[in-house]
Amino acid sequence: MAPATDLIREDDTVASGISYSPQLFEVFGERPKLTCQVQRTASNITLYDFQTTDCRIAFEKSY
Repeated sequence: MAPATDLIREDDTVASGISYSPQLFEVFGERPKLTCQVQRTASNITLYDFQTTDCRIAFEKSY
């Protein structure tokens, strides 16, 4: 049960993401990788509704 209610919390979450890593571009022998993800959670308790957007860049080395 959620605090201060008599409801049992029920969430629906949807997430989608994409990554891009150019094959012909390197920095110090490593390839940059850009990743973005969007997540949306809808709850029957409004306090727990949220949406996030997460973007990051990483450098990967392949052997």
